[in-house]
Amino acid sequence: MLIMSDIVAHLPVTSCYQEKESKMADDKTLLLTTEAQLEKADAEMAVQNWEATNKLLKQALDKLGNRYICAGHNVIDESGMKLIAADIQEKEGKLDNAAHVRRRILIIRLEKLRIKINQ
Repeated sequence: MLIMSDIVAHLPVTSCYQEKESKMADDKTLLLTTEAQLEKADAEMAVQNWEATNKLLKQALDKLGNRYICAGHNVIDESGMKLIAADIQEKEGKLDNAAHVRRRILIIRLEKLRIKINQ
């Protein structure tokens, strides 16, 4: 027979709350670094340097990954299909179109990450 005090004595030192706080801090750092990457991409976009813009946006999207998705939410994210379309546009030489699509997706995903952090 297990006694509750025996169970508590064997629990790990970190609680679920501490783990959630740690993940939230990581998400906040990710948000800040990804927003900084977006600002760099915007600066390149302003001077129509489409190759650099696309490179920066792809790096930011890769860094963000799927961390913007809230655990336990059944969300269908179709933005991946739009990213495939952006890849195709880029291969066809339509670098400006690809950059605009990637930028919109990054902005939406960053907003979802902000919502996740503030829950």
